[in-house]
Amino acid sequence: MHAMLVALVASAPATLAACAIFKFLDGPLYEPVRGGTPRGVGVIPALIYAYLAPLTHGVPVAAHAVLGFVDDALGRTPTRFGVEVGHLARGTAMLVAFGWCWWKFHPITGLVAGFLPQPANIVDMQPRAFTFAALTATVATLPWWNPTLVSVAWAALIPYVLLDLKGRVMLGDAGNASVATALLLACTRGDPIGSIAFLISFTLAGAFYRFKVEPRLREYLEERLEIEDPTLMDAVWDVLTGGALGDLIKAKTFGRTEVPECGRLARLLGYRRLVLIGRSTVGERVRR
Repeated sequence: MHAMLVALVASAPATLAACAIFKFLDGPLYEPVRGGTPRGVGVIPALIYAYLAPLTHGVPVAAHAVLGFVDDALGRTPTRFGVEVGHLARGTAMLVAFGWCWWKFHPITGLVAGFLPQPANIVDMQPRAFTFAALTATVATLPWWNPTLVSVAWAALIPYVLLDLKGRVMLGDAGNASVATALLLACTRGDPIGSIAFLISFTLAGAFYRFKVEPRLREYLEERLEIEDPTLMDAVWDVLTGGALGDLIKAKTFGRTEVPECGRLARLLGYRRLVLIGRSTVGERVRR
């Protein structure tokens, strides 16, 4: 109870301060959408959780928070390695989480922790979707909970959730990966089966919300990617393979820039979105 109160008391003013500072700076940390949206605010609850949680939880969460903030602030800056600073920072954080959780918990937990930032990043693109997905995944993993750490994670998130319900804030790369990792470890104690349950429930809930509840993802699939009559599985594959990182991988493998022709079963299974390169910064460059 003490740790939960500390998390809430620390998070409320710090989250509001971050929103005000990012708005004042009016740079990469402030998106000119929905009347102005501070981006990267999730660094606050993530760092609070990393401080209050055991070291085994804190290291991967802090790595995502710090390197994700670099992505938010400097992400589009090119490097000599042929990728942007954001790709390098985010990729490094994913490797740290993967290796640490493999070592401290279980290889499967490491794989889930390394991959979880991908769906977390895509779900965070829409107001209320991350909150819905995180709450669903939290409930779905009830048998594996560490009640103290779950309460700390959600107490630190409450200020963000209240702002997110109004559509006026984004976790950003600093927050979506780190908060998702914090909830993953708090809700599953690093258990491999629990980790898989968390990843599946988070992904399905995020895709469902963006496709059915507030169907902006459906509009994106139809209007921007020109996928006719998309299915829920198209939405699931968008969450799992969308964004710059997914497009970067697709550009090197089987990615296509035109919607493929396929049969009814393949359509139901989301084959079109699985192989199609999207409209991220990487996707736009590939299309040109």
